[in-house]
Amino acid sequence: MVLPTYKEAANLPELVTEIRDALAGHSYEIIVVDDDSPDRTWEVAEHLGPPVRSIRRRTERGLSSAVIEGFHHAKGEYLVVMDADGQHDPRLIPRMIDALKGGVTVAVGSRYIEGGSVEGWIEARHFASRVATTFARLVTEVQIEDPMSGFFALRNETFHLIVPRLRPTGFKILLEVLSWLPHGSTVFEVPLIFRKRRKGESKLSWRVELQYFKQVIRLFFNFNRRASLRSRGLPTVTPPLFHEKNLHTSGATSGDLRGAKVGGKQRVLFVLIGLVVAAFLIPRAWSLRLLYLDAALRARVPAEVQRIAEANGWLLSGVSLRSVEKDRMSFVHRAHYRGEDPEECFTVQYGSSDLQPCAD
Repeated sequence: MVLPTYKEAANLPELVTEIRDALAGHSYEIIVVDDDSPDRTWEVAEHLGPPVRSIRRRTERGLSSAVIEGFHHAKGEYLVVMDADGQHDPRLIPRMIDALKGGVTVAVGSRYIEGGSVEGWIEARHFASRVATTFARLVTEVQIEDPMSGFFALRNETFHLIVPRLRPTGFKILLEVLSWLPHGSTVFEVPLIFRKRRKGESKLSWRVELQYFKQVIRLFFNFNRRASLRSRGLPTVTPPLFHEKNLHTSGATSGDLRGAKVGGKQRVLFVLIGLVVAAFLIPRAWSLRLLYLDAALRARVPAEVQRIAEANGWLLSGVSLRSVEKDRMSFVHRAHYRGEDPEECFTVQYGSSDLQPCAD
């Protein structure tokens, strides 16, 4: 069990108790990979005792890289990852492991199949999730209903087979995994009731959403390259002796995908994605245009950002420029790279330490 965490000290003890109850009679370990949370989640994990192991990351940040690091430390035959906020139900784990034992390549807790649901979301959140899921399905050969799930399981050997090709960026590590599965791989979806967060704040932010679309676009435009690499570098998987609905299979033979191409409809959809991304990026590029036009500012602004970050004890990765002018700059600070904390916007004159809240 791998639990990537950031500021989940209040949720972790109860979740670990649930996992222990769900896996009673099984041999397992729980690896908590924490990004140096200010609430000392890593320390809470240490005090929970065996079978919990705690990894405190002082420099590296990001959910996907935390999952991969946890998998690298795992000793078991089967690997499971789930959120640490209590929204995923540990009682599904035995069924997911049984599916792997039956020959399935990946088992996924799915919100969008029969029996699955989401608690407490407003309609706008449902719509946004569906749109994002539709785009995700365009970049994976194996078509499942919930490719953005954060609750899934796979064999240790499968992970080590594909890990050289994974890029641990963004929040949707399952999307990367599905994009690199060998031909003949099977994915089994288990109905998941996505529960309300118990304590703390949601990790969703505009930065997370933008990062996701960048990930999808990257995977899309690498589709043909991934197809060729998969067919050359990854073996064909023998279909499992496991038959149940919600079972999805990728190409049956390594030759099937060698000639795979991105279709015209997919290109149209991704042009639309590009327009949406441009709507975000063009205003930002305009507000930072002086960085491209003024060589002196291009040299000065990074030094000013570093000075302010050091003076306030901030990570540079937590500072994002908002606008640049001849005598001042505006920036957004968030306390963590992953974007969970409320944002603060400041304006400061060059050479000054007097940070003023942004007017808007």
